[in-house]
Amino acid sequence: MLIFFYLLIKFNLINIMSKEIKKYNSDFKFKVVMKYLSENYTTYQICSEYDIAKSTLHKWVKQFKASGCDIFSEAKLSKEEKLNKKEQKKKDKEIDKLYKKIGQLTVERDFLKKVLDG
Repeated sequence: MLIFFYLLIKFNLINIMSKEIKKYNSDFKFKVVMKYLSENYTTYQICSEYDIAKSTLHKWVKQFKASGCDIFSEAKLSKEEKLNKKEQKKKDKEIDKLYKKIGQLTVERDFLKKVLDG
């Protein structure tokens, strides 16, 4: 009997180690969380209906309460979009820094103009 299972595993006829990881979109997560928060359904009912683990549901609810529905859409961003978002933040910081410098230089110029003219 043991040899039989060994052969099944060896020739990939049975795979006892595989567990499919499901990915859910933000709309689905939002719908499930809102249904849970409506308090009309139990955790068991929701998990059974949507075929998700209890821990998954609680994780989504915790994320939603912490950050709102945007937490789910953030995960959908591609690597390129995330990189662009990061680069945009850097550019915005640099622009703010330059505006501060312009303000400082304007104040210094006005001060020197006043001192030299008057």
